[in-house]
Amino acid sequence: MKSFKLQLAIISLALLICFDPLHSQTVQPSGMHANGAVFRQKILTTALRGYEACLRADIEAVVESAIFHAVIMKIKIPDQDYSKIIGEMKRLAFEAANPKLRYKAYLGACIISSPEQFLDSTQSEQLLSFTDERRDEFFAFIAAALKNQL
Repeated sequence: MKSFKLQLAIISLALLICFDPLHSQTVQPSGMHANGAVFRQKILTTALRGYEACLRADIEAVVESAIFHAVIMKIKIPDQDYSKIIGEMKRLAFEAANPKLRYKAYLGACIISSPEQFLDSTQSEQLLSFTDERRDEFFAFIAAALKNQL
């Protein structure tokens, strides 16, 4: 009986020692480096393409939301290529059916083109505090910031 308990304890200990290292391993998506830079860049590129596609949508709320989120992204992550987004916003500033949407596209294009020209760091932080539900206030804030620069 004692030898059975001893054998069971040894087998249990061996299994515990063998399988314990497996619990601490993490699974990373394929192609992801340890620092995640490549994976992060893929996500950001996909997001920018998504915003660009949304700016071409026929639904005004979708377009307005894309403008809002693209401006927020530019303030948070300024080192990306926003040239296609800016191009779409400039197109909308001239071609959108609704004058309100044309104005919001113009405001978005101005800020994305060079936020440091129109916003100081405090204003940039304030823009980040706006939510989707407060988009009209967001665009009014940008309009006021642009007006103050004149």
